[in-house]
Amino acid sequence: MQNAHVVRTNANAKVQLTNNNKMDTKITKGNAKAAMKDDAAHISYLKRDVLDDQKFGGKYKDENQTADEKHISKLAGDIKHDHSFLSKHWSHNR
Repeated sequence: MQNAHVVRTNANAKVQLTNNNKMDTKITKGNAKAAMKDDAAHISYLKRDVLDDQKFGGKYKDENQTADEKHISKLAGDIKHDHSFLSKHWSHNR
């Protein structure tokens, strides 16, 4: 199976695999808000997953929590970048 990381999703976007096996979708004014909303929902899910890991544990409790927390940080960075993108480009072409 190929390792892939979805950077952004959009129904009409063309997705390409790069040399690093990453999927890249360009952020535009049309899809930035949807991407931010999607990332926020994903963060909410991961936070609940971390809480479940804390409650119910298991053999790989610490590894699972760490992976989820790293993913949350990455998604938060994506949201910050998207917000920056919107603030730079929104006022130019209204």
